[in-house]
Amino acid sequence: EASYRFIRIKIDGNEEKYETIITNLPSDEFYSEDIKELYKLRWDIEVSYRHLKYSVDLNALHSKRRDFIKQKNIWQNDYV
Repeated sequence: EASYRFIRIKIDGNEEKYETIITNLPSDEFYSEDIKELYKLRWDIEVSYRHLKYSVDLNALHSKRRDFIKQKNIWQNDYV
């Protein structure tokens, strides 16, 4: 059995828009403001990862196995 709670967070600078977060973190240990801060930190990590992935042209990988992943070297026009 699992229990979840919904946290609705107002998006800064906009009185009409909210984010809804579903979590199973206990409310007596993680207050809504804690969840809001954790979500912001996590979102910053996701955005940074996305920028890194696109900057090295890894946005179209179709495998998780290392031996199937080949990254094309754009400048030398060969595979590494």
